[in-house]
Amino acid sequence: MISHGFEYTNINPNGNNGIIVWNYKDSTGYQYPEETYSRNVYNIIQEDNIDKNNNVIMLKTPWNGGKIEKKTRVSQSRIGATYNYGVLGKETIGSQWQVYTNIITGESVREQPSTKQFRPGTKYVRFLLLMNWQDSSNTTIDVKDMIFSEIN
Repeated sequence: MISHGFEYTNINPNGNNGIIVWNYKDSTGYQYPEETYSRNVYNIIQEDNIDKNNNVIMLKTPWNGGKIEKKTRVSQSRIGATYNYGVLGKETIGSQWQVYTNIITGESVREQPSTKQFRPGTKYVRFLLLMNWQDSSNTTIDVKDMIFSEIN
């Protein structure tokens, strides 16, 4: 049976062509809740192999994901960001000093991720400064007085 969360549409070679099995446990033994986070993703579906009338999916390759407990929830995978461009989206950085501020708080829903909220199932956060949007190739970016803090 195809579970809730499987849309049957937009299957393409670049994403949305797999199954997410919601039974992932991390190295500490923590099992993530359904529809939050899983590394158990198998890109094994083709659109012409989905029989909506009989609720059946024919896999494009043999299953090699091991045993899955009965009634374990599955969903269709989809491409999506696992990061937040919290300060800048696709804005360019000019030549004048500018103060940028960002607050990421709460948890977004899987269907509508937000750059102002954490992705569902976020347990750890790693900071990354990715500064690749500038007016010209000779732009210098200086970072000053950067503050990270936890909001209670």
